[in-house]
Amino acid sequence: MKLRMGIFFLLLTPLAAQQKEPEPRMPDGSSRRLTILKSDAKKSKEDIEKLIALAHELRADIERNEYYLVDLDAIRKTEGIEKLAKRIRGRMKRVQ
Repeated sequence: MKLRMGIFFLLLTPLAAQQKEPEPRMPDGSSRRLTILKSDAKKSKEDIEKLIALAHELRADIERNEYYLVDLDAIRKTEGIEKLAKRIRGRMKRVQ
Protein backbone atom coordinates (compact mmCIF):
# COMPACT_ATOMS: atom_id res chain seq x y z
CA MET A 1 0.00 0.00 0.00
CA LYS A 2 2.83 2.41 0.85
CA LEU A 3 4.50 1.69 -2.47
CA ARG A 4 1.33 2.51 -4.40
CA MET A 5 0.89 5.76 -2.45
CA GLY A 6 4.50 6.74 -3.22
CA ILE A 7 4.06 6.07 -6.93
CA PHE A 8 0.76 7.97 -6.95
CA PHE A 9 2.44 10.93 -5.23
CA LEU A 10 5.33 10.89 -7.71
CA LEU A 11 2.91 10.88 -10.61
CA LEU A 12 1.00 13.89 -9.26
CA THR A 13 4.08 15.96 -8.42
CA PRO A 14 4.96 16.92 -12.03
CA LEU A 15 1.37 18.01 -12.64
CA ALA A 16 1.48 20.36 -9.69
CA ALA A 17 4.85 21.73 -10.79
CA GLN A 18 3.53 22.50 -14.28
CA GLN A 19 0.88 24.89 -12.98
CA LYS A 20 2.43 28.34 -13.05
CA GLU A 21 1.47 31.18 -10.79
CA PRO A 22 0.48 34.39 -12.53
CA GLU A 23 3.35 36.80 -13.08
CA PRO A 24 3.46 39.61 -10.49
CA ARG A 25 2.38 42.99 -11.82
CA MET A 26 3.23 46.54 -10.89
CA PRO A 27 0.44 48.89 -9.74
CA ASP A 28 0.29 50.40 -13.24
CA GLY A 29 -0.29 46.93 -14.74
CA SER A 30 3.13 46.42 -16.29
CA SER A 31 5.18 43.29 -15.73
CA ARG A 32 7.31 43.48 -12.58
CA ARG A 33 10.11 41.41 -14.13
CA LEU A 34 10.23 43.58 -17.24
CA THR A 35 10.33 46.74 -15.14
CA ILE A 36 13.26 45.37 -13.11
CA LEU A 37 15.10 44.34 -16.28
CA LYS A 38 14.67 47.80 -17.79
CA SER A 39 15.91 49.42 -14.59
CA ASP A 40 18.93 47.09 -14.43
CA ALA A 41 19.78 47.83 -18.07
CA LYS A 42 19.67 51.57 -17.41
CA LYS A 43 21.89 51.24 -14.32
CA SER A 44 24.32 49.03 -16.22
CA LYS A 45 24.64 51.59 -19.02
CA GLU A 46 25.37 54.32 -16.47
CA ASP A 47 27.95 52.12 -14.73
CA ILE A 48 29.58 51.27 -18.06
CA GLU A 49 29.97 54.98 -18.82
CA LYS A 50 31.60 55.49 -15.41
CA LEU A 51 33.84 52.48 -15.99
CA ILE A 52 35.00 53.80 -19.35
CA ALA A 53 35.71 57.23 -17.87
CA LEU A 54 37.75 55.69 -15.04
CA ALA A 55 39.67 53.53 -17.48
CA HIS A 56 40.58 56.57 -19.61
CA GLU A 57 41.66 58.50 -16.51
CA LEU A 58 43.78 55.57 -15.35
CA ARG A 59 45.40 55.27 -18.76
CA ALA A 60 46.23 58.98 -18.78
CA ASP A 61 47.69 58.74 -15.26
CA ILE A 62 49.89 55.82 -16.18
CA GLU A 63 51.09 57.45 -19.42
CA ARG A 64 51.86 60.67 -17.56
CA ASN A 65 54.03 58.85 -15.02
CA GLU A 66 57.67 59.01 -16.03
CA TYR A 67 59.23 56.86 -13.32
CA TYR A 68 57.19 53.70 -13.95
CA LEU A 69 55.67 53.97 -10.50
CA VAL A 70 51.98 53.86 -9.71
CA ASP A 71 50.54 56.38 -7.30
CA LEU A 72 47.79 55.74 -4.77
CA ASP A 73 45.16 57.52 -6.87
CA ALA A 74 45.74 55.10 -9.76
CA ILE A 75 45.28 52.14 -7.41
CA ARG A 76 42.00 53.60 -6.17
CA LYS A 77 40.84 53.98 -9.76
CA THR A 78 41.59 50.31 -10.47
CA GLU A 79 39.55 49.36 -7.39
CA GLY A 80 36.68 51.52 -8.65
CA ILE A 81 36.88 49.84 -12.04
CA GLU A 82 36.78 46.43 -10.39
CA LYS A 83 33.73 47.34 -8.27
CA LEU A 84 31.84 48.66 -11.28
CA ALA A 85 32.68 45.57 -13.33
CA LYS A 86 31.47 43.26 -10.55
CA ARG A 87 28.25 45.23 -10.19
CA ILE A 88 27.58 45.05 -13.94
CA ARG A 89 28.39 41.32 -14.03
CA GLY A 90 26.04 40.69 -11.10
CA ARG A 91 23.16 42.40 -12.90
CA MET A 92 23.86 40.41 -16.06
CA LYS A 93 23.85 37.13 -14.16
CA ARG A 94 20.39 37.88 -12.77
CA VAL A 95 18.99 37.93 -16.31
CA GLN A 96 19.96 34.32 -17.01
